Amino acid sequence: MSKRKIQVTVDEQGLEDSQAVFDQLGLSTSEAISLFLKQVSIQGDIPFSVSVFPTDDEINRRLDLALSNAIENGTVNVVTPQNDEEFMSLLDED
Repeated sequence: MSKRKIQVTVDEQGLEDSQAVFDQLGLSTSEAISLFLKQVSIQGDIPFSVSVFPTDDEINRRLDLALSNAIENGTVNVVTPQNDEEFMSLLDED
């Protein structure tokens, strides 16, 4: 397989942080980039989720999971107000 040299411009801190991870994995930056490109080729897509903001469904899923875990672990008490007055009083509590 022939090799081709590429040149990219990246954020310096991001590169340093990434190289520390690659070092722990025993990879050079070149090898890590080659792995990324190979996965793009195999999957026909970027091999991880890319988004600026999570979708409403993802936010709701994460909130539901966090709440379920908190209830299961006993780290939160669930209170259901019976009316607007009770709701407002709950908001005023510290």
